[in-house]
Amino acid sequence: MDNNRRHGTHIGTVAVIFVASSVALPTCFYVQGLNVWPRTIIAFLSLPVIPLSFIALVALVVQGVRTRRIERMEAWWWLSAPYAAALPFSFIVFNLRTGEETIALFAIPACAGTVSSVGWMLTTLYRATISKRAPMNLRNLAMTGVVLLACASWAVLALAP
Repeated sequence: MDNNRRHGTHIGTVAVIFVASSVALPTCFYVQGLNVWPRTIIAFLSLPVIPLSFIALVALVVQGVRTRRIERMEAWWWLSAPYAAALPFSFIVFNLRTGEETIALFAIPACAGTVSSVGWMLTTLYRATISKRAPMNLRNLAMTGVVLLACASWAVLALAP
């Protein structure tokens, strides 16, 4: 496996850890039927993992851009889209109420990430269609699909009673 592919695998792994711990923390407090001990364990494991994995994600993305293993556009996506898509989707899956104060602490960065992801998507579509600087490949289509999932999830949450 070449270095570029290995670096992308590391970024993906750290992004999954960051998103999973960020989604697990608010979810564990609002899912009905979960005992106190599992909630406590999830909370104590997630609290240090969230900032550490975010710092590691930023460091890996910056290193990837500096060493030219990933493009700046891809780095932009890695820093905004995964969390922006996973959090509202988890609200729908676990039927969480978005009006809770604790959830708002997690939803505000996800909203900002969604706005950034939409900016990424529009820039990518512009680069692929109008300026013809970067062709639209399967990877960009998949990344655009994640951004559309984030937008659709927020729309479903906004329209839900």
